[in-house]
Order: sequence, then C-alpha cells, then structure tokens
Amino acid sequence: MIETQLVLTESQKQRKDFIAGIILIITSLILGKLVLIPLVIFPGNRQWQIGMLMIYVFSWIILLIGVYLAGTEGIKIARALYKSYQRRTVSKVKYHSKRAAQKTVEMIKTKARPHIERMRERRRS
Repeated sequence: MIETQLVLTESQKQRKDFIAGIILIITSLILGKLVLIPLVIFPGNRQWQIGMLMIYVFSWIILLIGVYLAGTEGIKIARALYKSYQRRTVSKVKYHSKRAAQKTVEMIKTKARPHIERMRERRRS
C-alpha cells in the first residue's frame, strides 16, 4: 500500500513538472516573438534595445528550464500548441488588415471624390 502511494505521488509530481514545463516553453516562445515589437516601434532607442536583449536572453533560460521539466514529449506538445496559436493569430491579423484596407479604400473613394471633382473644375476654369 505504501509503495502504491509512492508511485502515485511520483506520477503526480511528474505530471506537474510536465505541465509546468509546457507552460514555460510556450511562455518562452511568445516572449521571444513579443521582444520584436518594441524594437520596431522604437528602432533607434538604445535603452529599448538593451532591455529587449535582456528579455530575449531570459526567454531562452525559461525555454531551457521548460525543456528540462517537460522532456521531449512536452516539447512536441508545446510546439503543436504554439503553431496552432500562431496560425490563429496570423489569420486574424490578415483578416483585420484586409478589412482595414477595404474600409480605407471606401473612405478615400467617398470622401475624396467630391474634392477631386472640385479640383478638376478649378483646372478647367
């Protein structure tokens, strides 16, 4: 009976480590991508560059700890979850970008058309 409890306790610990490892791996992958945003927004700012470099290095440390805790099976699961997240995010960005572009074209056509006609009339006269 005591042996069964020890085995159960050990498997529960492995499961917790596995889940924690997957969470750390996914967090690391997301942090690694988010680091690029401030570098694009503030391209010449040295403080942002140093700060983002530190966060990027920290994300690698998190990744290594996550790999250690989750093992190879955890890496496979984390990759699948991350790819799914990335696909959804990219498709949403494409959809909303397309919508924004269409609305912009519509606004330009409706608002700019009277202005263009006035400019043509001025040129004719």
